[in-house]
Amino acid sequence: MKQHQRLAALGLACALLATACGGHETVESDTTDAPADTAATTAADSATTEPGRFGTMTEAVCGPGDASGATDQGVTDDSIKVSALADPGNTIIPGLLQELHDASSAFVQWCNEAGGINGRRIELVLRDAKLVEGQAAIASACAEDFMMVGGGSGFDAPIAEPRVACGLPQIPAFLNDPVAQSAGLQIQSINPFYPDYVDTAPYNLLAKAYPDDIEKFAYLIPDIPTSGTPIQDRLLPLLESDFGYKVVYQNTTPAPPATVDNWRPYVEPAKDAGATIYEFRSTAEQTVPLMATMAEVGYTPKAVILQGNNYDAKLIANNPFLDQTATYVALAAHPYEDAENNPPTQQFLDAMDAVVPGWSTKPAQLGVFSWS
Repeated sequence: MKQHQRLAALGLACALLATACGGHETVESDTTDAPADTAATTAADSATTEPGRFGTMTEAVCGPGDASGATDQGVTDDSIKVSALADPGNTIIPGLLQELHDASSAFVQWCNEAGGINGRRIELVLRDAKLVEGQAAIASACAEDFMMVGGGSGFDAPIAEPRVACGLPQIPAFLNDPVAQSAGLQIQSINPFYPDYVDTAPYNLLAKAYPDDIEKFAYLIPDIPTSGTPIQDRLLPLLESDFGYKVVYQNTTPAPPATVDNWRPYVEPAKDAGATIYEFRSTAEQTVPLMATMAEVGYTPKAVILQGNNYDAKLIANNPFLDQTATYVALAAHPYEDAENNPPTQQFLDAMDAVVPGWSTKPAQLGVFSWS
């Protein structure tokens, strides 16, 4: 219970970074919110539990119909075969992106119970790219599936070209590499990713909250190969030129399959440089040992900044560092812990729990990316 409450506090505190998610062209984000009780009442009045309708949408997403015929690959009189990609079977970070498979399974069950897509039931195939076997997964999808929906892979550059070449469309949960972001035959439904796009709005808010500390900024990211300009080479100069940040420590960790056995080389130099804000762009599995090392060497920055994939129960499990330092996670969706004030979020969590009992007590933000 204590861990769940701590994650709730973490998620709600993240409003600082989540209320504005614009690009570099839109950095001001002063807004006036409706009173909480009014907003909750409006959402409650608008949300629906009618089969096939989700949240405040006025038309059903799924339902019965009279569709017929084998009109395309993966389509029959009564079914549509789609697949969802993830990396849970990799040996570097086992279970990586499992939430994409979980959310895809939950959506399919919810949709089929309502009647499917125009009467056709969805047949879901969970494809495992295992980080380094994405091309094999795509080859199978190209041979069998109507399209790919709600998935993603940590290394998505090698799979973009073969997917487009075989004519397989997708609606991904996220995209990493510029090659994947600029590929054809796809629609990005939530928190779109585009080549050379830099989201600076959270840093604008951070500067307002910590005006005396942005000149003591540390930045750490895995050295993952990219077909474009690395994010640090695009983001950090902008922060310094447009927002007054000063980067006093910057480094990269080895890219998978390499692992980090000793986090001190990534902690002690930042401490020695006097960094009071520390951003780490990686997974919760790597963030936890980094934070443990910070505690071990007595380094307590004023704030630690994390990306949305760290909105994960693994971040708070056996992690007392969270009690010492303000930790912000950039959210692109309503905090799960506040679902009672946002009925669509509660509807999503109920659907997840119906397939993976207890999922709502172990939140992972990318699950809602997959559902959306």
